[in-house]
Amino acid sequence: AAAGLGFLAEPILSVIFQRGAFTAETARMASYSLMAYAFGLLSFMLVKVLAPGYYSRQDTKTPVKIGIWCMAANMVFNLIFAIPYGYVGLAIATSLSATLNAVLLYIGLSRQNVYTVSRLTLGFVARVMFSTCAMVAAILWMQQGVD
Repeated sequence: AAAGLGFLAEPILSVIFQRGAFTAETARMASYSLMAYAFGLLSFMLVKVLAPGYYSRQDTKTPVKIGIWCMAANMVFNLIFAIPYGYVGLAIATSLSATLNAVLLYIGLSRQNVYTVSRLTLGFVARVMFSTCAMVAAILWMQQGVD
């Protein structure tokens, strides 16, 4: 879904918002930030899935500590990316900090032997990646010659 959202950001925003003061140019500009947020969509979801792994074990401190570190990282990423990329840089920074949050939550659960990736999960991820690549190829093929 994130790949589709990223590749179809401009057409989606054009169909939904492009009328009145929201021109084709503003739809194109807004699509850049949507693409950056689409990059982090999986990470946003993983944070929501992994954090309860701590809460269910009565550990509320660890996800809060990780969240604080990731908020600080988000501020640093904002400074790094906002100057060269503007509003898109803010979306990139938010997606990167969400990815960092998800990775740190997973590492913590893995170290506590609460959750590790199984072969079954890896097989599922491989099938999803294959399907995603096929979808992206189909989108790119269908977009040829479409303006």
